[in-house]
Amino acid sequence: YTDAGVIAILTACRNLTRFSCMFRLRVPPRVSHASFEALARSCNKLKSFAVCGAASNFSDADAVAIARGCPHVESINLTRCGSVTDATVAIIAQAYPKLRKMSLQAMATITTASVLSLAACPELTELRLPGATGITYSTVRALAKCPQMKYIDLSETNISSVADLGSCLNL
Repeated sequence: YTDAGVIAILTACRNLTRFSCMFRLRVPPRVSHASFEALARSCNKLKSFAVCGAASNFSDADAVAIARGCPHVESINLTRCGSVTDATVAIIAQAYPKLRKMSLQAMATITTASVLSLAACPELTELRLPGATGITYSTVRALAKCPQMKYIDLSETNISSVADLGSCLNL
């Protein structure tokens, strides 16, 4: 991917509802903030986006741009985006109260603060956190308050008991 290519596609496809950009390990990203700004400017019907890969440079500024320009997003996948922080997740949770699905797989940078932000999204039905080693048991207690939750993946985390999830009636 290059900025020029991604921007050309996004500018031409204004009715886009899904965007996915997967980065290969050890391949330097050639997609910058300019591409995410173009996504925000051009694709206000966006419902789902995925930016995945260890080489991704997705940032807080990108999250803000997309939140500002794409108000209808319900599903986000930021798997292996090492630059994503608790602040990024807080921006997303605040911008998208109707967020239904979130994937933060293989993200050691994610802590309980991220989960507490996401737990405030009343429509959240699916949360994938495998490999998020920075989360704690208070994460489980926060998720237990999500009435619509149907799927939670806490594999490869420091959580060994999910007994507190008993109040999630849909699980």
